[in-house]
Amino acid sequence: MKSNNLKDWTRRQLQLKCAHLNGRIDGLVAYRHNLREELQETVQNISNLEELRRGVDIGQDQDTLEHLRKRELDLRQELRDLGDEIDELSEELEPIDHELAGRPL
Repeated sequence: MKSNNLKDWTRRQLQLKCAHLNGRIDGLVAYRHNLREELQETVQNISNLEELRRGVDIGQDQDTLEHLRKRELDLRQELRDLGDEIDELSEELEPIDHELAGRPL
């Protein structure tokens, strides 16, 4: 069983642990990047829906307008959720970034 004291670890154990952590960090950074892209796409979808809704005559098709309003609300909630998830990932990555850079928090 490995000791929790890093001074007791062999150079190879430290290299493996570092490689593992770097892989996890890379994965989290890539995931955060994907979430940001999804966030931008959701913002664009909301914008497109707002434009479409403005173009719909209320008297012409009330069902379409209600559907667009519901979809816009759903997308806005998705936008908030994605923003929260990005914030959580950023908070999780910050101490790791500092540790890897050798800087105290």
